Amino acid sequence: MVIMPKKTMTRILILFTLTIATLSAQGNNNADFGMNLGLGAVTIDGEIYNQIALRPDVSIGKLGVGLDLILYLDANGKVRTAEWDEVEDILDKFLYIRWGRPGDPFHIRYGTLSDVTL
Repeated sequence: MVIMPKKTMTRILILFTLTIATLSAQGNNNADFGMNLGLGAVTIDGEIYNQIALRPDVSIGKLGVGLDLILYLDANGKVRTAEWDEVEDILDKFLYIRWGRPGDPFHIRYGTLSDVTL
């Protein structure tokens, strides 16, 4: 199995998201892009971090991907890199991968559930 360097995977995720956003903005009918934003604070190992979460929803044709890109900033404004330094961390950034949409003859989704509330 070939394992890509961590920085390469991160760059691929960002490039993929920006490419789809550009295609969507240009009116490409096969590409769709949506984005959610989350802001907050979290305590990790006794230290308080500001949290910025970008959650792009990217579709090209029948393929769809949801990402969960979270940055933690300390009191000095430095980004905590511990959540981006292993291959498992990069895989954890995927919320879901799907083929098709609800209502299509064939629809499959792996990852988080959509439109679920408690």
